[in-house]
Amino acid sequence: MENVPKDIIHCLNEFGTDLSGALNICESRYLDFYFEKQRNVFSFKGKKVYFLTGNSGSKRSDKRTYFNETKRILNMGSIPSHLMQQLLVFSEAESKQIGYDAAIITGSKKYITKEDINKKIKQEIK
Repeated sequence: MENVPKDIIHCLNEFGTDLSGALNICESRYLDFYFEKQRNVFSFKGKKVYFLTGNSGSKRSDKRTYFNETKRILNMGSIPSHLMQQLLVFSEAESKQIGYDAAIITGSKKYITKEDINKKIKQEIK
């Protein structure tokens, strides 16, 4: 955990305090750090994230669940593995259409596509 910036460690108690997909500053700092290589120039600051989990990545999750697990692992002195986490960043047009800037999928053995996410969100809206 020594690789995690101190400003992130100091605000762990601010992780996952609500069920909203909108990220607070502590959550966005952590995700910017954690997904540094995968996100390219995308910043999580002020963004809304869609969370999925399960073996096929089809089970809707939420920010509180994601960050509670993250805190548990960080408090054990580790950093969550990237092996079972996938980040999808949506274009501005996609984001306007579906209402989310990115999706984080955990625990899935299947690669999830943007089309999969779009279908899932449209099903929820119905």
